[in-house]
Amino acid sequence: MSVRDPTATVAPGRVPQLAGSRARAEAVAGRPLPTPTALHDWQHDW
Repeated sequence: MSVRDPTATVAPGRVPQLAGSRARAEAVAGRPLPTPTALHDWQHDW
């Protein structure tokens, strides 16, 4: 198993994976999902 360094930076011009996932989920949900809990709850209720 490999684990990425959580302190690693994202390459210039790239969006962090979680930010990209959140943006797509908010677009589908039609509302902001500002907290980890809101994002989690929406993913499991959808």
